[in-house]
Amino acid sequence: MKYYAYVSSRAFGPYYMPVPAQNSCLREYATRRNGIFVLPPLESNFHHCYHQLFGLLNSVSAGSTILMYSLLMLPDNQKLSEFRRRVSVRQVRFAFVLENIEGSIDDVTIRNALESYQVKALSKPIEEALEYFGDVSVSAIHNKF
Repeated sequence: MKYYAYVSSRAFGPYYMPVPAQNSCLREYATRRNGIFVLPPLESNFHHCYHQLFGLLNSVSAGSTILMYSLLMLPDNQKLSEFRRRVSVRQVRFAFVLENIEGSIDDVTIRNALESYQVKALSKPIEEALEYFGDVSVSAIHNKF
């Protein structure tokens, strides 16, 4: 099986990983699964830019697997629906190293992982929540709930 890698020099979610480190992780992932690692195109470092990802999606054959470091590298909500539509037409699979998941973009495991990241993005750090409780310690809040 061929693994077509995709990397980005942008931060994804709360993470930033240098491109050479992403390549090493992706190569090892493919090797451990006895796959063939295909060198990735480097995505442009512009916010909301997914030219290389869409280009890769259009160039791989049906049934291929696109390998990324994390689910968080997928397009944002603005472009995700169009991306999903194209993925379904092309019948491309995905593998995500950080989350250790592989499958179609609409597999339950991938959908659940995406939703959990979206919920986490909505939550506030405990320090921000403390302003609503006044001068109360974190342990006092935990004891309250």
